[in-house]
Amino acid sequence: MSYGDDSKKKRRLAVIGVSSLLLVAMVVAVTVGVGLNNDSNENVNDSSHKSTSQVSPTVKAVKAICQPTDYRKTCEENLQKAAGNTTDPKELIKIAFKVAEKHINEASKKSKLLEELSKDPRTRGALQSCKELMSMSVGELRQSLNKVTDFDLSELEKLMEDVKTWLSASITYQETCLDGFENTTTNAGKEMKKGLKVSMELSANLLGIVSGLSSAIPSMEAFSRRRLLQDDLPVLGHGDQFPTWADFGTRRLLAAHVSKIRADIVVAKDGSGDFSTIREALPHIPHKNTKPFVLYIKEGIYHEYIEFNRSMTNLVVIGDGKEKTRITGNRNFVDGINTYHTPTVGK
Repeated sequence: MSYGDDSKKKRRLAVIGVSSLLLVAMVVAVTVGVGLNNDSNENVNDSSHKSTSQVSPTVKAVKAICQPTDYRKTCEENLQKAAGNTTDPKELIKIAFKVAEKHINEASKKSKLLEELSKDPRTRGALQSCKELMSMSVGELRQSLNKVTDFDLSELEKLMEDVKTWLSASITYQETCLDGFENTTTNAGKEMKKGLKVSMELSANLLGIVSGLSSAIPSMEAFSRRRLLQDDLPVLGHGDQFPTWADFGTRRLLAAHVSKIRADIVVAKDGSGDFSTIREALPHIPHKNTKPFVLYIKEGIYHEYIEFNRSMTNLVVIGDGKEKTRITGNRNFVDGINTYHTPTVGK
């Protein structure tokens, strides 16, 4: 192993150590607050104080994790059931994500069952949308969990903002599921609302937990602001026109003129490209790309309904301008189509 590799390994171990310390510090801080609150009530109810002092370490740790949440009772009850004897804050946060995912999956199964029983077309459409949205909601939770439990301290602030965005998306997908039952004539909407109550509360609680982590970031500024010489480039998302996730190569691609970009697939209505319709090109777009994949749609009016799979990561779609490359459709709710499925281009 080279000196450089050894140095990187040591740095990563240090980062993991400090990252874990950050999680522990947050829990300890909240635990101290809970302890002080209990002590302040000692003279009011001595028997209550004795009962509190006998609380197990796991229960105390769960209460600490759930302290910054909006639905604390839901958080504590569900986390205590799943925690076993765990007191490690990092593991408890993982469990909190897994519990939320479990409840979303249960709601998804319920939507499938209700769809099979329903004879109302609008209700069936709403339930079908719910299944898709629940899958996407779980995907956002998993993405968030992966980042929360394995992050580079130097990117902590940006990462936490990303995680909060993903968690917000997870909640929005669940809300969108319920929106689909407007103007339906069955009780399926009420049943789904009951089925999603706990999962939505748990998802909102995860947002509270992550926000609690974010509040600890200022105390870690001494670590996060240590930069290498190459970090003197403008900080992504601070004052430039590119999204925070765009690396240098992606920014160059986004800034380039269309004539300078080499497309991976070309769609041309006149037959001069690889395909004459966008739908024909979709099966040829790889999934889980680690680098930009360019789909170039040449001038023309395309009467199509396009749905890009969410696993088509790093897909870049370009055209010849808003007046030249146009994709049109006329789906509408009044035609019996669920609003979620009306976009001409969707994901």
